[in-house]
Amino acid sequence: NVVVNGGADHPQINYLNDNQNVVTVNDEGYVNLVGPGTAHIYVTCGGKDLTFTITVYAPIESIVINGASVFEICSTATIYVDFTPNNTSDSKRITWTSSDPTVASLGENCTSNNEICTLNILKDGTTTITATTVNNKTATYTVVVDSFKAPVFINTGGTISEETKIISRLAINTDVAGFISRVINSDSVKIYDSKNNLKTSGNLATGDRVNYLNAQKQEDYFDISIAGDVNGDAAITPLDYVSIKNHIMEKNIISSPPYALAADYNNDNQISPLDYVGIKNYIMKGEN
Repeated sequence: NVVVNGGADHPQINYLNDNQNVVTVNDEGYVNLVGPGTAHIYVTCGGKDLTFTITVYAPIESIVINGASVFEICSTATIYVDFTPNNTSDSKRITWTSSDPTVASLGENCTSNNEICTLNILKDGTTTITATTVNNKTATYTVVVDSFKAPVFINTGGTISEETKIISRLAINTDVAGFISRVINSDSVKIYDSKNNLKTSGNLATGDRVNYLNAQKQEDYFDISIAGDVNGDAAITPLDYVSIKNHIMEKNIISSPPYALAADYNNDNQISPLDYVGIKNYIMKGEN
């Protein structure tokens, strides 16, 4: 507080304040500082007038950068500075820098010392944006640009199970390229046969594996099961119904889940003579 009053033993004093956003003054002349700026206190006493000019400064104590949190290549993103105190008397001019302008460069409004900065997002990577005030207070903001999007396996023509990690009930003659083209965000998708050879053409077979990166950028997979392709040769032949027959007679049990699903040709959750007959009829009709 600033005391304007001259003491207890004085004539009547009157106070007039022209800016209560900066200071307040009571009847005893005690002045309280409110905010930055300039105020004039006009004092009258015994026919005399006095004017006191009071200027209150509120320097910047700290700053933080807020704004965009999602960054996409070939787009812009806006960030800005918040000041403490917000009603600082200091200039709010900001100097912006980017540690890697090949990832995110500064827009025109950034270079004009604006407290708002528009970034040009250019490529995947990480850059640190630094804001500096006129009194050398700084704040940083980390910009991470990651254009990766995990594959989405819809409209693939099969039944997808995250629990068993199998895509089943795919039709015979499902081609590799066509399957991949139906996967959304398929950049990380690769298909390997049962011997771990990369497949870029031809048809899918039971026992093939679809490798991809999931949303956490971890390697993940789905096994392929083609209905009726019990022996995994990308076709339905007498060898397939023979395999079913041997399974039913317990000569050679089909235990691997993708192959067991392929053998369940009529999709009734079991391997039975009906599957044997279904595949045999399919072959006899010449549909393969």
